[in-house]
Amino acid sequence: MSDNENSLLCHVESAKLGWTAGGEPRSTQFEDQYFTACFGIEESSYVFLQHNDLPARWQPLHNETFTIAETGFGTGLNFLLTLSAWRSQASKSARLHYISLEAHPLTHADLHRCLNLWPILEKPGLELFEAYPVALSGNHRLVFDEGRVILDLCFCDAAEGIRDYWLDTAEQTKVDTWYLDGFAPSRNESMWCPELLQLIAALSQEGTTFSTFTAASQVRRHLQESGFTVEKVPGYGVKREMLKGRFNEPVSAGQPEHREFDRQPWHRVNRGQTTGQVIVLGAGLAGCTTARTLADRGWQVQIIEAATTPAAAASGNGQGVLYTRVSARYSTVSEFALRSFLFSLRQYRRMFASGQLQADDGRLCGVLHTRHKIDEQLHRFIEPFPTLAAWLDEDQASAITGIEQCPAGMFFPGAGWLNPPALCQALLNHPSITLSADTGKCQVLHNGEMWQVVDSRGITQGQASIVVLCTGTALKEQQDCEWLPLDSVRGQVSILPACHASEQLKTVICHEGYLCPTNHGVHHIGATYDLHSNNPQLDIASQQKNLESLARSLPDLHAQLAAELPSSLNGRVGFRCTSPDYLPVVGPVPDMARMVEQNAELRRNAKAVLPGSAPYQQGLFVNAAHGSRGLTSTPLSAELLASLIEGGPSPLSTRMVRALSPTRFIIRDLIRNKR
Repeated sequence: MSDNENSLLCHVESAKLGWTAGGEPRSTQFEDQYFTACFGIEESSYVFLQHNDLPARWQPLHNETFTIAETGFGTGLNFLLTLSAWRSQASKSARLHYISLEAHPLTHADLHRCLNLWPILEKPGLELFEAYPVALSGNHRLVFDEGRVILDLCFCDAAEGIRDYWLDTAEQTKVDTWYLDGFAPSRNESMWCPELLQLIAALSQEGTTFSTFTAASQVRRHLQESGFTVEKVPGYGVKREMLKGRFNEPVSAGQPEHREFDRQPWHRVNRGQTTGQVIVLGAGLAGCTTARTLADRGWQVQIIEAATTPAAAASGNGQGVLYTRVSARYSTVSEFALRSFLFSLRQYRRMFASGQLQADDGRLCGVLHTRHKIDEQLHRFIEPFPTLAAWLDEDQASAITGIEQCPAGMFFPGAGWLNPPALCQALLNHPSITLSADTGKCQVLHNGEMWQVVDSRGITQGQASIVVLCTGTALKEQQDCEWLPLDSVRGQVSILPACHASEQLKTVICHEGYLCPTNHGVHHIGATYDLHSNNPQLDIASQQKNLESLARSLPDLHAQLAAELPSSLNGRVGFRCTSPDYLPVVGPVPDMARMVEQNAELRRNAKAVLPGSAPYQQGLFVNAAHGSRGLTSTPLSAELLASLIEGGPSPLSTRMVRALSPTRFIIRDLIRNKR
């Protein structure tokens, strides 16, 4: 996976299942059974919960995270049993992080059939089914119980997943319990190989436990060589024996395989604080998603906003589109676009289902991209993901959108539009979040012990050991961020009264611009992209650009809308914050001068071995440069940022963490001899 970038974004081969007469799923690939239908729940509870002393080990936990990792997600039975026990017996202030690796995930249809076998797990089973991701390679972070439970479901080879997603956090976050639940060693040897068990040991600490169905002698030997004491105990039912054990120290095992990022670990941040106070500066989409993600994890959050209300700047449009583009050719931009899109859809579905968002706040009605071009390679890429995207011809597009003579395009059935100010208000509705608005522009200064947020009058608006900067285009006004290569791009949205034909629009249409379905009798269209203008006022030329864009893409609809246009149009101007590589800037703020000095060897040798720790501004983080895709990109960015602050498992691969880090610009400039 890490050796071939083109494989980083691909369809994973689903499990091939057969079904016994008793309704039990069986892998035809490995010729082994997932569970026994008549006592599958009892057997899994016995092997994994009972022999890891769960949930008794959860009882003393308060404001702490318990981490379980599993090799082989399979039907999800172990997760569902653990989730049910956690909900009933763990403290409300504790958090569960469940990591599971699966090379061949079940299809949605097979998962649904398995879940129907366990009526006692109906509620958590339905939650899992609704969140279950498409079979896209890599990690999928699923959030339950308002952030109290996190499931990292990684579709890839187990050793690959540990190396790419969690090995970087091994020094700070250890697994408390391992569920070793692959198929039998004789049928799936890779799940029990020494390399994987070395990686398991690297993520373990003294007292980490494991259990497994198998009692194979080679598994016992490899576990002992990796540092576990191993005990053979009676198995469940017809299985005579099983293994359980505890990690002490590695005895004869080698170190995990060297990775390319170990030579230049400038992205690593030594954190470990999991609760406390944090200040978020800026109450737009980036700030509000960051505040809510941290609050759900148990932090006390003060969010400071210069304007009188949240979402007053670029996040203030009345209708924003959940936007992504798919590409058959890999790039970090295409990977982040797709992963953040899938994560944001899961979050917004949860918010609508829980009532945090109402019908007037948006609709997940689907988005048609008429500028998407289809070729054989792209068709092969999207074909396995019908719930993600599908190509529609003109007739199909007209039927779905409700607009006659609609162009062909790529349809994203789960997407839609949202009202960003309403979303921000919903995100801030949390007892652990305090909003301080109308402060004017503030500077963030360090007094030697804490970060202080000071307004233009010299009044301290707040202080904390951790501050997250989410001020968009104003970010470069902070003294530690002046060097960031960020741009401000003017955008103007036009607001049109609906006509009879446009009221039939059922989905968002993205063309050169976008057209949203009517909301309270108006449509939002746009938006212009003016890199060289700083005019904050509405201008006629920009309104005309929006109308001309609509006319080129939907001429008949434009004609009907234009026939009823008022003499002057309403609209809104905002300024997007963008980066040169079109990726957000998410992560710790580096100490720029020390970072340049420490990594100066890169000017002479781009592959030089660098020091193991990098100099960062302790406790200062940034989440910005989301451009016009803030609705899509900010939820996953906030999740990544929370993981970096806490030093916990990342929702993204090490490659992507580096691609989003602010430090990437310093490293690139050094390699190009520009610093």
